[in-house]
Amino acid sequence: MRLHRKLHWRIVLAYTGLIVTSLAVISVFLVDFVRGTYLDDLELRLEHEASLLSEATVHFLSPEMKASELQSASERIGGRIGARVTIIAQDGQVLADTWEDASTMENHGDRPEVLAASSAGLGKDTRLSSTVHRDMIYTAVPIVEEEVSLGIARVAVPTSQIHSNLIRVIITVSASAVFVAFLSIVMGYFIARRTSRSVRSVAE
Repeated sequence: MRLHRKLHWRIVLAYTGLIVTSLAVISVFLVDFVRGTYLDDLELRLEHEASLLSEATVHFLSPEMKASELQSASERIGGRIGARVTIIAQDGQVLADTWEDASTMENHGDRPEVLAASSAGLGKDTRLSSTVHRDMIYTAVPIVEEEVSLGIARVAVPTSQIHSNLIRVIITVSASAVFVAFLSIVMGYFIARRTSRSVRSVAE
């Protein structure tokens, strides 16, 4: 009987160790894969939103348009896409912003994403915003009309939003792994029990 119990628990522990190790490796790989995919999708989404913002606000940069109309359009678009929207003139002056008063904001001509958008057509950067004092992910594109650059359209989202979404993914994956591991261990217990009985019968 003692040999039977000893063999039984050896099988259970071996089976449990194999399941837990396999699930841990798979979970780490899955979390890393989901994180990479999420960040890639976010970058692509911000690029599309910045391009749409550029197209939607180009006619607001004409001399006849009022600053209040550009601000209203920016707030409307920012609310729909769920991101901070900033419209910057060619000289770096902030014309509209959905989080702060544009008239009080400093010149943005030296911002990395603005410089890259002016020179290469697309600019990205992640940093602490000196205006809202939050870590932000920025994407900027030029506002062009008839091949003439009129300014820069920029969208941004806080990194805290990304981290909270990733934490939810990690919790979901971890909870699923724990649940599967528990079911596997229970099944392993009964499988080990049957196996040990068969071995005992052969031994007898």
